[in-house]
Amino acid sequence: MNANKEQIFSVFDDLMAKHVDWRIGTSFRKYATARDDLIQAFSEKTGLPADEFSNHLANKLAKEMGIA
Repeated sequence: MNANKEQIFSVFDDLMAKHVDWRIGTSFRKYATARDDLIQAFSEKTGLPADEFSNHLANKLAKEMGIA
């Protein structure tokens, strides 16, 4: 894939917002499963380690909460 990390994370964030985040209102298990599936798919397609996507989500949440 010829995209830099910033572009990859931008697409990842868009898909999280559209297809995963709403699931937290139904159950955390459904949200976590959908999140993990999306991370795995992006990791396989981009070659980036799955941990980078998990870290990206954690950093984004920390910024939103004002602790980073």
